Amino acid sequence: MAWGLLIVAVDLRFDDLDVVPDPLGWLFALAALTSLAGRHRAFGLASSAAFVGLVVSVPLWFGGQDALELVHLVAELVVVFSVCTAVMAVCPAHRASADRLRWWTLGVTAAGAITVVLAREDDALAPLALVVVLAGLVVFVLVVLLLFRAAREPAPGRDLSGV
Repeated sequence: MAWGLLIVAVDLRFDDLDVVPDPLGWLFALAALTSLAGRHRAFGLASSAAFVGLVVSVPLWFGGQDALELVHLVAELVVVFSVCTAVMAVCPAHRASADRLRWWTLGVTAAGAITVVLAREDDALAPLALVVVLAGLVVFVLVVLLLFRAAREPAPGRDLSGV
């Protein structure tokens, strides 16, 4: 799932075409989340959000529409928040960091959306928007690292290799 989120996050564009297609990343995430859905209900919610992300990522791959960008952002937020919630329950060693990261993700995403919208109206806010977006990137990297660590942690009767 972490690899899928990384693919979704990476935008490498040539002539307005993302050569790292978000739909592929969403498919990876959806496959992993579907296999984990029986472990905790938050994985099921994340799976539903990943499906929404997959559906809206297809037209976005060919060119952005603002309304779909918002749906895509919300899908990413729900996936990360839900997965962190599930990791808290099924992987107690990572409970504290997963809890902090889910709330940081929510806060930075909301702040980022607000500052980017405001910066479109007032250029003086562009540096603030950049700082918030960079903070969001740092939080995202920490979430991905958490998922890789949680997937490697052995525990009897629990396989999180899909994370």
